[in-house]
Amino acid sequence: MAAATATAIRAPRLFLWAHERIEEVLDDTELRQAASFSWLADTAVFYGTLRPGPPFPAHILEDCADEALRRLVDVSVARQNGSEEESLAQACRLARGAAMSHALARHRIYAEVAQRIAAKVREGAQHAFGSALHDAALSLALVRPWDSEAAQAAASLLLALKTRWGRPATSSAGACTTGVEEGSLQPVLASSSKAGERNGEAKKNQDVCFTSMEGGVVVMMVVDGHGKRGGQAAGELRDALKRQLPHIPRGPSATKGLADALLVADAALLLHPKIDAEHSGATCAVLRIEGLDGRGPSGRRLAVAHLGDCRAIMGRCEEGGKLWSIVRLTEDHRPDEALEAARLLAAGGRVRKAPLQVAASSGGGGGSSSSNGKPPKANFEDC
Repeated sequence: MAAATATAIRAPRLFLWAHERIEEVLDDTELRQAASFSWLADTAVFYGTLRPGPPFPAHILEDCADEALRRLVDVSVARQNGSEEESLAQACRLARGAAMSHALARHRIYAEVAQRIAAKVREGAQHAFGSALHDAALSLALVRPWDSEAAQAAASLLLALKTRWGRPATSSAGACTTGVEEGSLQPVLASSSKAGERNGEAKKNQDVCFTSMEGGVVVMMVVDGHGKRGGQAAGELRDALKRQLPHIPRGPSATKGLADALLVADAALLLHPKIDAEHSGATCAVLRIEGLDGRGPSGRRLAVAHLGDCRAIMGRCEEGGKLWSIVRLTEDHRPDEALEAARLLAAGGRVRKAPLQVAASSGGGGGSSSSNGKPPKANFEDC
């Protein structure tokens, strides 16, 4: 107990010491201009994560954003601070930190980084800027409602994301055998979903699925929506992923390609003008198998990416078909898991226990907590 008390006393002192050192740099023009771009971004993320106050030292974030904007706009200064790509990535990270603080809702930095990322996407460099792209989109989402400049930047970035890959891929009954040689493995693709229940009443089905096979490459996807507009969020996320499927690289890079695609799809969802991503969203699991065009088992490769608690498992046939085993391909992203909670905290999030929901018991003996589990859903769709 004494150790905990001592730590609690030291923490504010350590923060005040760090705060004073940061102010010394930002208040001195020469020191501020000499500071690295990564230092400015680290400072914004530091305050955005801690959210100290009240009163919150918003002038710190404003000074960091002003300096970042100066370096982005001034070409000569940008060249002195390393590559354009690195400077833009750090500026996007800085914008995310400032937006996370909820203390700097209006600043030109948000629109500036979004417009620059949109230009990079139009040039075809979207996956090289995966994290920066998502930082730019998240910063805009966190400072809603937008002023006219931010709204224009959000629309520009969303349009760039939607037009970069063209129309979504489609699945059809004939797609399952496209490119499969006679005598080779011929997969059957299907999906099924069933609405869960809350307090004994059926919930609205907000799941969407997608399956396809093209050129010996199979893709299966399930997206589980939640919140008031969860169904719309799930549909938008599915369509954003479908647009990118033809561009996922083959071979060892496929897994990273799927992960980058999820970042881009989430960025598009954050920028959607009719979906409140703060109270609605979706979890997702997408699986991709290549090499089903007659190359044999040695040419097959499996890649999986997921968000949230959507889970992918694989059934493995052993002993000549007499025994089946289950292989878990993903680990749920749940805040009650220690590793996931640590990741969330490191990224600037907060983890809190939700209040227990108690439903009246029909047996007259107290209450029972509602279940968050969602059984499988109804609409059967095969390809």
